[in-house]
Amino acid sequence: MNIQVQGQPRKFARPFESRNTIYLGIDAYGAYPSINYDRIFFDRGRVKYSFGLGFALWQTPKYGEVDWATHVPVQLNAIFGSKNHHPEIGIGFTYRYMNTTPESKYEKHLFPLRVGYRYQKPDGGLFLRADFLAVYRPNAAFTPSVIPSFGFGIGYTLQDLNGCGCF
Repeated sequence: MNIQVQGQPRKFARPFESRNTIYLGIDAYGAYPSINYDRIFFDRGRVKYSFGLGFALWQTPKYGEVDWATHVPVQLNAIFGSKNHHPEIGIGFTYRYMNTTPESKYEKHLFPLRVGYRYQKPDGGLFLRADFLAVYRPNAAFTPSVIPSFGFGIGYTLQDLNGCGCF
């Protein structure tokens, strides 16, 4: 008895060769324009995971004086899809610090959850992001402690010039 099996070869999603992105973002992670770095650290075809870190520094007038405020957003994202267009979900933590007077300092933390869209090519180039966020503010001075927010980002995914996928 002879049994023959024939089928289509399985198509695997192309891995991301370019994994490092630098972008300008405005959302609850930074609340003001922040410079961000995003690195895809796990890629299994249609599901990828990335880690992001940002920094924002700005001046804010307060009671006739100028204060400096700092935000440091950190995020972990799950990215879906294998071509250029990707739905994504993420969680984050934002450390906020403001020196309101010489005697007083203001520290606050935000915990955003986000659902969004990311345009990112596997081989690098233009990067775009748009998302909806639900931001949890522990110990909020006023209600609600969870606020909705929108965000966006624009930047560039650095091309992996040596072709090893390790840059």
